[in-house]
Amino acid sequence: MKKYKLWLVIILLLALFLRLYKLNQLELFGDELDVGYHAYSLWLTGRDYRGQKWPVYIHSFSEWRAPLLMYVTAPFVGIFGLNEWGVRLPVVFFGILDIIFLALFVWELSRKKELALVSAFLLAVTPWHIHYSRAAFEVTLLLFLLLAGSWALLRGWRQRQKALFWLAGLAFALTFYTYSTANLFTPLLLLGIAIIYFSKIKPQFTFWIKWSLVMAILIVPLFWMVIKGPAAGRFELISIFHDPQTRAQIVFKRNTGLASPLVERFFHNKATAWGKSFLANYLTAFSPQFLFLTGDPRPRQNLPQAGEFFWPLAIFLVAGFWQLKKYFSKEERRLLLLWLFLAPLPAALTVGGGNHATRLFLLLPPLVIVMASGLMLVWQKRMGTLVIVTIALLFLLFWEHNYLTHYPREQYRYWHYGYREAMTWLNDHQDNYSQIIINNSHEPALIRYLFWTKQNPAWFQKHFHGDQEKKGVLAGWQGFRLGEVFFGRIDARDKIAWLENNLSPKTAYLAFQKDEIPGDWDWAQNPPAGLQVLKTVKDPWGKPLMVWLARR
Repeated sequence: MKKYKLWLVIILLLALFLRLYKLNQLELFGDELDVGYHAYSLWLTGRDYRGQKWPVYIHSFSEWRAPLLMYVTAPFVGIFGLNEWGVRLPVVFFGILDIIFLALFVWELSRKKELALVSAFLLAVTPWHIHYSRAAFEVTLLLFLLLAGSWALLRGWRQRQKALFWLAGLAFALTFYTYSTANLFTPLLLLGIAIIYFSKIKPQFTFWIKWSLVMAILIVPLFWMVIKGPAAGRFELISIFHDPQTRAQIVFKRNTGLASPLVERFFHNKATAWGKSFLANYLTAFSPQFLFLTGDPRPRQNLPQAGEFFWPLAIFLVAGFWQLKKYFSKEERRLLLLWLFLAPLPAALTVGGGNHATRLFLLLPPLVIVMASGLMLVWQKRMGTLVIVTIALLFLLFWEHNYLTHYPREQYRYWHYGYREAMTWLNDHQDNYSQIIINNSHEPALIRYLFWTKQNPAWFQKHFHGDQEKKGVLAGWQGFRLGEVFFGRIDARDKIAWLENNLSPKTAYLAFQKDEIPGDWDWAQNPPAGLQVLKTVKDPWGKPLMVWLARR
């Protein structure tokens, strides 16, 4: 037993290194800044940054969000500050817990220590999980809660400990406060578990009714938000049922068909269109292209043209299905296959969900366990362990090289590069200027200003009156203001002339290359007459990206 514990510690140390090394290399993108500033506000004021006191659903500038990640991030931000470490360390922590509880879950399912270790090792080195454990994505926390809850249920039945059942209920209830995927997945998973393990539930049926009622009470505060409130509105924006392209295609088919309107309605309607979209999304989630070859096409969610898993694991995924009977009983096999079947359902109901790595993140446990079962064919052979570990580390080395060296330079725009440096400069020099004007035409600048200048949330809640842009806030300019800081854009044809005529030595203006600054003109070397460059922010390739300006 000591040998297995030692190996688990080694796996966890490797996982920790992979998730901590250069954790602050990529700039915090918008959702992470949102998490961090909400956490900062909760820590200092007990309110989200929009002023809601201890909210059960958090109001951001552009949407409403489940609150749990913000709450668990609050003490980290309180200790480490408003920076990459304060925002991302909680996710690293839960990423490590994912690995621990996957191992415990597999042990409870199979009672095979080696299979539990192989599963933990695979999750520790899987690119999909590494990436999502290095940025403030809610799904890493969600996965921990689901694994912890499932483990506690199985452990409780094995050891006949009701305390574990209550722990499981708390974990499952908290999933609803984490990420919207849980709103569909968790109830279906629990229903499936109840059916599979009904023989264990039946003798204590009254207890499980009470357990279900307590769990329902725990999620009552969120219920209205999910059914009719802001969460429902969010689903409408991304669901296949409200996709305008689907409706447009149906109308086009009906209007261009040669049959009667009644016949065209039979062949071209919402039900058939939705069914096709759902099935396409669902099957895409299991495709070799998504899992092993190209992965999520969104660069912020995946290394471009890299699968979510290393491609040699495709062989062991196929072999693993044949091995399940060897390592798991009928009930446990059904639980694994149930999880595998349910995991893509929430994503399949959304536009583009078939290759959306965030919404499909819950596929990780069953796929990793099946792959680990296939790997056991080689792992238990002489020298098999050494060969597998060597190959895995070699693939990991290539992936890490691309991830740490090429990815930050090639995909910097997807991580909203430059705002950290620009706003940090402003934080150090803001007292020198009576007025600040920030170009808001690119990424929303307000949250970046609040986060990187560390504005007190109580002050912000008092002075914020909305972020809707209006004309005439300044002459020839449209936007909104927060105190003496203005966010918006120049409403004039000649932007350089506007800058020369409207700035003063006490006004700092954040301009963007190829916006106020034409082409590749480097104002740091040759600024227009009457303007001075206070600070130039360059992209990773050394070209000007943003410029702080003032009047001479």
